[in-house]
Amino acid sequence: MRVSLFFLSNGNASEPKIHTESPRPRILNEETAVVKFLREHYGITVSKLTRLVGYVDLNYHVTARDVQSNLYIDEVPGEGFFLKISNSDDSKRPAFLSAVTAMMEHLRQKGLACQKTVRSISGHMITQISSPSCSSGRPVTYLASVRTFLPGQVLARTRLSPQMLYDLGAFTAHLTQSLQ
Repeated sequence: MRVSLFFLSNGNASEPKIHTESPRPRILNEETAVVKFLREHYGITVSKLTRLVGYVDLNYHVTARDVQSNLYIDEVPGEGFFLKISNSDDSKRPAFLSAVTAMMEHLRQKGLACQKTVRSISGHMITQISSPSCSSGRPVTYLASVRTFLPGQVLARTRLSPQMLYDLGAFTAHLTQSLQ
């Protein structure tokens, strides 16, 4: 079993917050806006967009037909791309998102299966997507990143065998050592 690492949480468990409004991004005409965003900021022509599970972020598996005008993408990855649109709380903390990106790159260099962040046409690893607020109509801006897609199964939905638990332990040990 190959264990890989990807991040779906907002990573801010130490600061409990009471929200009167969900921090989950709300984007007007979501699918159309996301396809346009990917084309304009990453040069990605979308052939299929699949919404993925996410706690407070919007996550998508993006299958691309082609990529144009992006010098940072050599070829369309066979598995596609992963788009993460961060929640409103994390979108106010770009340093946190930059740290997550740097940590994932560090782990990749240490040999862990980890998503690789894809740069936008302008060379940025984190970009902005704006949409009129559903409640006020004023523009709301969220931070977004595109990464390579890592296929796999959610561990909670997998029947665990002794070998899988062993592999998970070995992966966790490698992760711990790589972060020191």
